[in-house]
This record gives sequence, structure tokens and C-alpha cells, in this order.
Amino acid sequence: MLWEKLELLNNSLEPENNYRLNRPQNRMSDLSIALSYSTARSHAYQVGGSEGVILFARARTRSSLNLPDSLVGLSGLDSSVDEVIGRARVYVPLGITGYAPHVLALQTSFGWGRGPNATAGHFDVGGASGSQEQV
Repeated sequence: MLWEKLELLNNSLEPENNYRLNRPQNRMSDLSIALSYSTARSHAYQVGGSEGVILFARARTRSSLNLPDSLVGLSGLDSSVDEVIGRARVYVPLGITGYAPHVLALQTSFGWGRGPNATAGHFDVGGASGSQEQV
């Protein structure tokens, strides 16, 4: 169960007195199931995995409980969402000696969502910026 309380703030981050929200509180149910499988191994002085795979998947459903029937399904008012996310990582040892074993690591992620709250920007994509490497 989730209880959400929204509040409007002005530029000074103080509560706004001139305007108010029509629905400042929301009550939601949240149910999820996650599965994980790993054969990945790591060695001493190794920063990450050195060999194997890691698979992860999660399915989640979130439903607004105190929303009138006339507002169900309206984007921006109904916070309901169904989503599935997953990630796969593969570690392949390269056999090059050094301070620690050299490893080629590959990762892929996916996300799928539907419902009024699964609008553009529901999933974030990005990370640390850097330069391209020749492989």
C-alpha cells in the first residue's frame, strides 16, 4: 500500500496559498514479483563479475484505489501503471593476465509499461557520460 500526499510550493519552496490541488492525496496498491538468476563469479581484486551471466526480471502493477470511476484511465490523474523490466549481464573472461583478470562485460536492459501513468519519460535512459572505446 502506498499513501501519497502532494503539495504545491512557490518559488521559495514554501506552501502555496493562492492555488490548491483538487486531489492532494492518493492511496495506491502496489504488487510486484521479481526473479533473478546468476552464475556470475568474481575473484579477489576484481571490481565486477569475471565469468557467467546474471538475469533479472520484475513485473509490477500499481493501482489507484481512491479515484472516482469518472477519472479512471485519465493520464495525469490516474497513477495506475503495469510494467515489466529486465536486465541481462554477461561476463566473458579474455584470458589476458594482469593485476586482475580482464573481462568483456555486456549488458542489456528493457522496460515495458502500459496504463495512464506509463507516459513518455516513465523509464529513464542514460548514465555516466564518457568517450567511445575501440573494441
